[in-house]
Amino acid sequence: METVKNKPSIVLVGKGRIGLALSEELTANGLNFQHARIDCLKGLFFPDDDFISSIQVLVICISARQKSKQGPSWSWHQIFEGLSAQIAAGKLVVQNLIFVSSTRVYEAIDKQIVNAKTSPKTHSEGGEGLAVAENILLRAVNNTYIMRCSGLYGDLYPVYTPILLSGKEKARFGIDAAEVVSKLAQLVKSAIYQDLQKTIALLTDTFVYYEGACLNWEKDFSQIKKLSRTFRILQDSVYLPK
Repeated sequence: METVKNKPSIVLVGKGRIGLALSEELTANGLNFQHARIDCLKGLFFPDDDFISSIQVLVICISARQKSKQGPSWSWHQIFEGLSAQIAAGKLVVQNLIFVSSTRVYEAIDKQIVNAKTSPKTHSEGGEGLAVAENILLRAVNNTYIMRCSGLYGDLYPVYTPILLSGKEKARFGIDAAEVVSKLAQLVKSAIYQDLQKTIALLTDTFVYYEGACLNWEKDFSQIKKLSRTFRILQDSVYLPK
């Protein structure tokens, strides 16, 4: 029989490379947390059936499923509908929510400087669904922090590094996955003591990679601005919606 735990807590959804690394980081910082899963219809649920009705910090870092012959088991358009319904019905209280998203929400912007205040523009089902998913969470929980990450590289994602550094056909952007994990851990610790503000962040390592060069925003701004006439340029930034 399902039991209910009412104490505020840290809950993590996602056991991929980011999720597992975050688990290790939180453990190293002496922070207790519990893993949960998410379903389009059931919403948030716990493998051990010990349902937590009041969550201080909920971190969601899941990635799109690979398509199979049977089709994907979920889509970004619907994955958070169950969670939103739980919150709307008062069955679940989430004080702070952190969602690891992607700069894919800007995929249909061909050229210009893009920062966290730039409105999403997509041309694929996955990109559109991700933008929808973000909006569902922003409406469901007032203190929601959206992290739109550029391409992940580093020890956790070694495949992207050579692609990032080549950057011949277009400007490229990335952030070390370890930095994302560190940022997540910092946000979790902050939210324990003070609620997060509703925030949209665009995360890069602050550089622009193009034709083997690593361009600095201050030193190479004129070149970066020139590139923005031809390419989409992502700028590491934070936006606090009103």
